[in-house]
Amino acid sequence: IFNELNQELMDTENVTVENIALGDVIGNKEIYFNENKKEDANFLDRNLHFIDVPDEETKKVEMTTFDDYYSKNLSNELIDIFILDVNGYELNVLQGSIGSLDNICCVNFSMNSFQVHSKNHFKDYFQFFKENNFELFKVTSFGPQHIKKYKEVYESVDNINYLAFNKKFLIKILEDKKDSVYVLRD
Repeated sequence: IFNELNQELMDTENVTVENIALGDVIGNKEIYFNENKKEDANFLDRNLHFIDVPDEETKKVEMTTFDDYYSKNLSNELIDIFILDVNGYELNVLQGSIGSLDNICCVNFSMNSFQVHSKNHFKDYFQFFKENNFELFKVTSFGPQHIKKYKEVYESVDNINYLAFNKKFLIKILEDKKDSVYVLRD
């Protein structure tokens, strides 16, 4: 997977491809994959043999936390957007990023059927971002929808994209009993 990605992005300006996995621990971790569908590789043993879609292969890969990577490579640099697409392992990556969150303006992540295997629910993400001073927005065809309060109706296995904005980089421009409106700081 790394070699294919590296080949695809090697001439892209301002992109560094690293052969390392991000998570909530530092060390070696087993990754599960199917040779015919490498894009679904993940750290979750999905146990899908019963529907004839097994992750047939495993491999040990080097994992680190974003906090460790950030302190060694990006120390105190501001990150405009931190995009996570790690097949149900997003919350683990976020938990390994707590020390760096203060320097991240926006986190983009999605939730989908992989959450069933990770056993992470929307409420876990909602609580994580609230505890870490972020405002959460659902990306819709009408624009971002501010999620101010957790509701069970937000739990879904549909593919849904979210943006979490660090309040440190937001300015509240309107607040009334019904709604708050934010804009990004310059």
